[in-house]
Amino acid sequence: MKNTIRLFIFSIFLTACGVNPVSYYYEITTGKELRQNAPVPGEYTGLKNPIEPDQYSLMSGESTFLEYCIFCHGEFGMGDGENAKDFYPRPPQIAHTSHMMADDYLFWRISEGGEEFRTAMVAFKGRLSEKQRWDVINYVRTFMGPDGMMSGEMMSDGIMGD
Repeated sequence: MKNTIRLFIFSIFLTACGVNPVSYYYEITTGKELRQNAPVPGEYTGLKNPIEPDQYSLMSGESTFLEYCIFCHGEFGMGDGENAKDFYPRPPQIAHTSHMMADDYLFWRISEGGEEFRTAMVAFKGRLSEKQRWDVINYVRTFMGPDGMMSGEMMSDGIMGD
């Protein structure tokens, strides 16, 4: 009974915020899962990042991210960029998901965008070189470590405060 009341109150809250509770529930239970578990198309299947995540690649990836990605994915890849509030579904928190996704999946999604999944993600295949896309993948993987903690580099850069 308590869970039913909580669900009802949460639905009222979502409605008051202008979110359709049914669409929201679908998104968190199905849409996101469908996108993250989508089979990688043949031309991308098995691709491995050929670019080492060295200083040059990370600087290049950061530059590309700041020019093309920050507005939706946010400064630290948390899906909270200035344009994110206008999108449904919201951009994913790539700071967390980039460590769970294989190279081929990330390269495919960056290259082809989100049209197939009805997201606002644009296709970057015609905008960014192959190297730039791999560099961005290297860069976003520095946001959080595989254990979910910020990397030592981020902490030393003052992101966590002094």
